[in-house]
Amino acid sequence: MLGTQAMSFNKTVHDHRVEQLLINILRAAHREPVSMTSIGSIQTINKKEANIGPFNWEFGSRGIGPNRGAFSGSVSQQPTMKVTILDDQPKFAQGFMQVIDEKTISFFLDQGWNPEILAYLIVEKIDNTDHGTVYNDPKDAERFLAFQNVIRENVDFIRTHGGKLEIEGSDAVLRVRSPQGILYYLGEIARAQLYPTDTGIIPSIYDESIGVESPLFLVYRKIESPYTGVSVSYRGANYHMPVCLDNRSGQSLNLLQQIINLQEKDVDTGISTIQLVGG
Repeated sequence: MLGTQAMSFNKTVHDHRVEQLLINILRAAHREPVSMTSIGSIQTINKKEANIGPFNWEFGSRGIGPNRGAFSGSVSQQPTMKVTILDDQPKFAQGFMQVIDEKTISFFLDQGWNPEILAYLIVEKIDNTDHGTVYNDPKDAERFLAFQNVIRENVDFIRTHGGKLEIEGSDAVLRVRSPQGILYYLGEIARAQLYPTDTGIIPSIYDESIGVESPLFLVYRKIESPYTGVSVSYRGANYHMPVCLDNRSGQSLNLLQQIINLQEKDVDTGISTIQLVGG
């Protein structure tokens, strides 16, 4: 019983985080403000109820009086959830909007994360390349492909040094985004899919093991999808993010959530908190 509840709560927290990121990406795609919350705790409250039903009255030689009554009772559990509004937290906002620091980038590189995925998500542009400044801009396929070429030619030489993200052996400097910047970047990619243009592009990761390009992030207006994934409702429409082996959508959101967690410094969960009680 306790194990089942723990797994149920785990799924609730996971679904909240993934769906929140997806909704915020859709907000960014439609150029709307994003909003972040966090589940502080989940617990259950035992609720006991006792009821006395109406008595049946009996008429007879012994007079008039109650014969029997109906007694009933129930025991139930109500889940309660404390949700912290992170937008009101200055320390969270600072970490969310601050450029990702060198230690965080080094941590993910040392953990073996695909450097091409890291580069697409965290790098806004590269200065001092042989082609000048190149931009990671999914709105413009030509500009993005110039950026992609620099990354793929040097993917094994991306290093952090002296507080900067650099390409080893060159003068190139990679300019890094904030977690909020990553959210808006994924919003640009979502917009390119939901409102296609002749100039937009969906960044992809080259998988050498199978020789296939895997899209960095995919989202569809949901009609019917053969893939498992995450579905949310936004502005009266349903959207679906497929999570399967032929794309990196789930991996991209996982990385973004971890970066947000590492940038989140000393958030006070005692203020700006809403308690939700289930029925």
